[in-house]
Amino acid sequence: MVTRRHILDLMLSGAAGTLACTPSRAGILARLHQTAIDGNLVVIDTLVPEVIRVIGADAGQLVLPERPVRLSVAPDGAWVAWFPYGSNVYPPSTDGVLVYFTDNPQSARTLRLKGQFGARLAISSNAERLAVAVVVGAGPISRLVVLRPATGEIEYDVTDLISHFNLAQLERLRFSADGDRLVAGSPDRFSVVDLPSRRVLLEGEGRFPSLSPSGEALAFVDGRRKLNLTVIATRKTRRLLGWWSTHGVGSWTPDGALLFAGVEGPLSFYSHLAAVDFSADACAEITRLDEYDFGQECGFIARRLVPPGRMVSFGQ
Repeated sequence: MVTRRHILDLMLSGAAGTLACTPSRAGILARLHQTAIDGNLVVIDTLVPEVIRVIGADAGQLVLPERPVRLSVAPDGAWVAWFPYGSNVYPPSTDGVLVYFTDNPQSARTLRLKGQFGARLAISSNAERLAVAVVVGAGPISRLVVLRPATGEIEYDVTDLISHFNLAQLERLRFSADGDRLVAGSPDRFSVVDLPSRRVLLEGEGRFPSLSPSGEALAFVDGRRKLNLTVIATRKTRRLLGWWSTHGVGSWTPDGALLFAGVEGPLSFYSHLAAVDFSADACAEITRLDEYDFGQECGFIARRLVPPGRMVSFGQ
């Protein structure tokens, strides 16, 4: 028999919201766990660079040769790119913008771009492409370029293609796995660009846009804090997770089967990081999020970059 005490316990723990996901929860978590094992991956939240944490029993902390800010993790989790700490504050640099990228926790390569400081960046799987937004003048005036990290060659300047919002408001950059498609987003609008054809494939309203690894689908949060999935070729959009609120959208799993998101159940007092299964329109909660964390910077990262139990180490 369900008593008022049982109901109160459910509300206080947030379990009442979880009931909406219960039928698929065990299966989703099992698939997430298997993906982590197969790819030797762990879940990371990079929201606060100084406290980059890994979620799980064997949690560690990201070890890099230089303290990061604006960290980007590739869709495959194997590469990271970042601006060095302090590069995004005034006075702006007179030497240009320095960008680090690596797949090895013991070393990193660098690129330097013309500009005052770095705004946002993204790296594709296998480090095929690197997108960097840099502030180049007062206003601020921003420039968005896509490079080949191996050579430092600027392959595309897509500044003029982003006309749906002002680049000064840029909040997010995300690649498809192969780096052919790039989504750029402000707090309320986004644009999806196909780089080889230099075409804007999709523009819309929403926050935290996240491209699937294939680049064929886009997840985002709408103005009502609902999770949406758009098939880019058809522009058909589905709203998911029913009564649940979605605060942020993180990365997809490398196989494109699941997506990390910050969700809140209808009777929950807290937000949780969850794995979302689009095919089943269901989710499974992983862990509670901090008050100002929307889950937007959560995803998989290669385990070798995050040794279990290690403290943060910079410049050692």
